[in-house]
This record gives sequence, structure tokens and C-alpha cells, in this order.
Amino acid sequence: MKTIYKVFLNIIILTSIFLANSNIYAQNNFDKWFKNNGLRIDYYHTGTSKTEQILFKELKFEKHWGGRKKNLIDKFEYGSYLVKVYDAKTKTLIYSYGFCSLFEEWQFTEEAKTLNRGFPESLIIPFPKNNIKVELLS
Repeated sequence: MKTIYKVFLNIIILTSIFLANSNIYAQNNFDKWFKNNGLRIDYYHTGTSKTEQILFKELKFEKHWGGRKKNLIDKFEYGSYLVKVYDAKTKTLIYSYGFCSLFEEWQFTEEAKTLNRGFPESLIIPFPKNNIKVELLS
């Protein structure tokens, strides 16, 4: 019985080491997926206290990327919104982060119960080397 336990424990340890190393590699591979520039995504966040809609405005090239180059995938996903960036060809998640918005705060006002209103917002992500798919989740 002790031998089976040791084999099982070794399998768990080896699997954990493998997964930890592959996760570190994925988290720190900025140069594979991105240039050292930013991509600003401008949009309008509109709606009422019970609805919301995103209206795309434009994309802007930013000369410098001032964000993180490690831990590209947000493990905690804090905030009410989550941006996910996927490589279009491989469908690999290459960048994500969670955030809150001014629109969300406005939704709790009295005005939001009777008025449809919009706020300009922007997302800034690292500039991709390849085609990407961007998801904005709420």
C-alpha cells in the first residue's frame, strides 16, 4: 500500500511541477506575442441602470507600452469587466485584465433609471505582432 501511495504522490508532484513551469512560460512570453507599443481601443459605454451596450469608436497606435510585461494573464480578474485578448490563429489567451468603469458607477444613480447615457472609455493593451480577437466581458 505504501508503494502505491508513493507512486501516486510522485505523479502529483511531477504534474504540479510541469503545470507550474508551463504556466510561468505562458505568463512571461511578452516578446512572442507583442511589440513594445500600445494599442488603444476607444469606445462608448452606453445604457441605463438595467442595460448596457458597447459602441466601438476607433483603434489608436501608442508609441510606448507602459504596462506589465510579465503575468500577462490576470489570475484574479478583479472588477466588473474583463478584457481578454486571444491570438486569432491559435486561439491562445495572450493577455487579460479586470477593471471597473465610470459607467458602472453611474448605473447606480437616480438618473440612470430614466435616462440612456454614454461615456467614452478606452482600453490599452500591448500592440500585438499578429491578428488578435478582443473580448470585453461584463
